[in-house]
Amino acid sequence: MVPALSFVFMAIALIISIGVPILLAVWVMKKFKPGFWAVLCGMIVFFVVQIGFRIILLQLFGLTEVGQTFIANNMLLYIGLTSLTAGLVEEFGRLFAFKVMLKRKHEFRHGIAYGIGHGGIEAVLLIGLSFFSNIVVGIMINNGLLASLPGMEAELIQPTIDLMVNTPSFHFLLGGIERIFAICLHIALSVMVLHGVRKRKIGFTFLAILIHSAVNFIAVSLAQYVNIYLSEAFLLIIALASVLYVILMYKLFKKQDGELQLDG
Repeated sequence: MVPALSFVFMAIALIISIGVPILLAVWVMKKFKPGFWAVLCGMIVFFVVQIGFRIILLQLFGLTEVGQTFIANNMLLYIGLTSLTAGLVEEFGRLFAFKVMLKRKHEFRHGIAYGIGHGGIEAVLLIGLSFFSNIVVGIMINNGLLASLPGMEAELIQPTIDLMVNTPSFHFLLGGIERIFAICLHIALSVMVLHGVRKRKIGFTFLAILIHSAVNFIAVSLAQYVNIYLSEAFLLIIALASVLYVILMYKLFKKQDGELQLDG
C-alpha cells in the first residue's frame, strides 16, 4: 500500500511544480512587463533541446546493451556525462534564444522572463506530469487494480510499485521543493548568458555551462552516494547564491539601462 502521507506530499509537489512557475510568470509580467514572448522562448527552447533531443538520445542509449553495461559499470562517469550534456544543450539554447529569438530584447526583464519560462516548463514536464502519473498509479496500487496484470506486464510494473510503496513519503515533497531551487538557478544562468550577449563575450556562456554541469553533477552524486538531504541542502545554497547574483545583476542592468526600461 502507498501511504496516505505520500499522496499528500505528491499533491503538494504537483501544486508547487505547476503553481510556482505560473505565479512567477504573472509576477514578472506585472513587475517588469517583458512581454510573454520572452517567457515562451524559455519554454520552447527547453522543450526542443531537452524533451525533443537530449532526453530521447539518453533513453535510446539506455535501451542498448552497450548503454546498460556502461551505466552499470561507470555510474559516476555517466552522471558526469549527463550533467555536461544538460549544461551544453541548455546554455547554448539560451545563447541561441537571446541572439536569435530575442534579438532586440536584451534588458534585465527579458533575462528574468526567459529563466522563468525555461525553469518553469522543466518543473511542469519533469515533475508535475511525473507526480500526476505517480498519484494515478498509487491509487491503482491501493485499489488492487494492478494485481491482476499478466505475468510479463506485472514484471514490468513491479519496480514502479516497489518505488511507490517503499519511498519515504517526505522524499516526494522534496521533489517539489527542489524545483523552486532549480528555477532560481535557471533565472540566474539566463541573466548570466544575457549579460554575455550584451557584452559580446562568449565566456559567460561557457561559465554558465560549467556552473550548470557542476551543480547537476554534485547534486546527483550526493543523492546517489550520500543521501538526498545533503543533495537538497547543496541545492538550497545554490538557490540562495542564484538569488543574490540576480539581485546584483539587477543593480548593474539598472545602472546601465536606466530605471524606466527595467520597470516598464
